[in-house]
Amino acid sequence: MALPKWIKKFRKQGTEIRCINGYYYVYAYSSRYDSKLKRSKKVTGKLLGKITRRAGFTPSEKYQLLTRGFKNLSCCEYGAFELFTLLMRKDIDLLKEIFVSNWQQIIASAMCRWIYRSPIKNMRYHFEESFYAQQWDIGMGGKQIGFLLQYLGDQRGKIIQYKKQLVRGNDFLLIDSTPVNSQSKHMGINEVGYNSHREYDPQVNLLYIFSAKIQEPLYYRVLSGNIREVKAFKYCLQESGIPNATVVCDKGFYSAPNVALLRNEKFRFIMPLRRNNKLVDYTPIKQGGYASFEKFFMYHKRPIWYYRYKINGYSVCTYLDTTTKTQEETDFIYRIATHPEQYSMEIFLKKQHTMGTLSLLYEGVGKDPKNLYTCYKIRNDIEVMFDTFKTFLHADRTYMQSEKALQGWMFINFLAVRAYYKLYKKLKDEDLLSRFSPSDIIHRVSVLKKIKINNQWHFNEISSKDISLYNKIGLSHT
Repeated sequence: MALPKWIKKFRKQGTEIRCINGYYYVYAYSSRYDSKLKRSKKVTGKLLGKITRRAGFTPSEKYQLLTRGFKNLSCCEYGAFELFTLLMRKDIDLLKEIFVSNWQQIIASAMCRWIYRSPIKNMRYHFEESFYAQQWDIGMGGKQIGFLLQYLGDQRGKIIQYKKQLVRGNDFLLIDSTPVNSQSKHMGINEVGYNSHREYDPQVNLLYIFSAKIQEPLYYRVLSGNIREVKAFKYCLQESGIPNATVVCDKGFYSAPNVALLRNEKFRFIMPLRRNNKLVDYTPIKQGGYASFEKFFMYHKRPIWYYRYKINGYSVCTYLDTTTKTQEETDFIYRIATHPEQYSMEIFLKKQHTMGTLSLLYEGVGKDPKNLYTCYKIRNDIEVMFDTFKTFLHADRTYMQSEKALQGWMFINFLAVRAYYKLYKKLKDEDLLSRFSPSDIIHRVSVLKKIKINNQWHFNEISSKDISLYNKIGLSHT
């Protein structure tokens, strides 16, 4: 049926007008390829509204909500979004400079990951409830975020430029990797690899460089699933441009080839040795008495005894924590009493001299035993970081279907992890960690909202306890 001339002016691209029972309705439509017909066919979409000669086009209620979005909200999320901005102010300035046309989308995505652990499909909903959606005219739909991730995957040079700006001279670097399960069947990077659960699954490896000095992640790299950090961290250090770094390794890193690699590249390093390593000399401990040790220092109100020695051209320092030694001895004896089929006094006497000990292989980092010990103990921070990455962000697996999208997604997560650690450090500096975790704070500040009254934005009422907390972390509520 031919449409009247007065109707045709309402027809727009991507829409069709239908006459039903004498009334005119506007529908969205799209084209979809039909493999059976071997041609495109029209697919009718949602009802957009109706047309009358008197009123013209009247949008449907659902279409009004769709087009209006959340721009006219009278109550918006504010506190957590603003706290992210405060914590990441320097990072945001860098992102503005490097990603001129996309920085708002990048930051908004990281905000949603940090606050809500949002998957891509929920980012639009979470962001458009925020006060920032009133100020930033950006698209946060699934397809738009997908395009953003693909774009970021193509901008490796810009991402490296950003990460290089985080480097601050001499530092003790904590380097580690973690496997991330990959569900994609279209990437060459997700190789079958051996993970911590002793399972062989398709995975990628995520290598992070963590600053012990400022307690923040500085750099990351996505590796093929069958490559461990041993083969890759050399190139990471070169690419990151970190000068005069001291690498603090974990116990699984030691091997003659790995040590040779560090030496050949003239890296400074601190490396723990397993207690059964042949480089560890327990003679002073076996001789008995503290006279065989050089000295001691206090660490967390506990005496740490130590002695240094050279063996096969290596420098080693062995430490004894008497508190830990007593705990390990007590635990082993308890196991002998409760599980005699697995533990015996013979094994106890064989291992007794190793209990409570830590031996560090080191090179190029000076000879101060306390400094070496402290630097290694800080390494626990990177383990916490990876736990954060997996549990806080729910990022222990990825469903990205292309390597470019994966690279973009890891960059967004990297920003969220940096914000997490900045908040962690803030709480530590304000002596609040005993009362609040970073997750607690994100939840507490989320009650701070902006309310629109007579076209003016105001803060909602909050308790005096929350006001006091906001003041301590630098979040304005007035």
